[in-house]
Amino acid sequence: RLLAIDPGLRACGIAVFEDGCLITAKLVKSNKKNPMPEALTDTINALVKDVGKKFDVVVVEQPMIYPGRRGKARASDILNLTAVVGAIVAEYRKCKVVTFKPYEWKKQVPKHVVEYRVRKKLSEGELKKIKLAGALSHNIWDAIGLGMHYINNST
Repeated sequence: RLLAIDPGLRACGIAVFEDGCLITAKLVKSNKKNPMPEALTDTINALVKDVGKKFDVVVVEQPMIYPGRRGKARASDILNLTAVVGAIVAEYRKCKVVTFKPYEWKKQVPKHVVEYRVRKKLSEGELKKIKLAGALSHNIWDAIGLGMHYINNST
């Protein structure tokens, strides 16, 4: 079993795969609007409560700061995301944990392109297992794409 996570401070896109097939994909979020570090703790607790801890591999996107790029997240936001990744790694320390930088798995393409590419590779049955979350659905598509990248490159 594989868990792929697109980390967020108050919501994480997740995708669970078994034997290379998508089992579920959704957004897991904290119900609280606490400041750091309480928000981080609430999000990690929600993640573990929702999907558990029994995975062979956990794949997480590693946040990156891209100096000089306009319209991208602020460095302080990326540092907070890095704390989320650290908490995920600590929580799933008994699993094999793998991280990928965004450019390593999606080549920095726009969100709609990631969704299109992922949709093309999924079966109708797998597509029915995705629980979209409105404007935050791009996090779910990223988690699925991240998991697929690991599956396709780990053998």
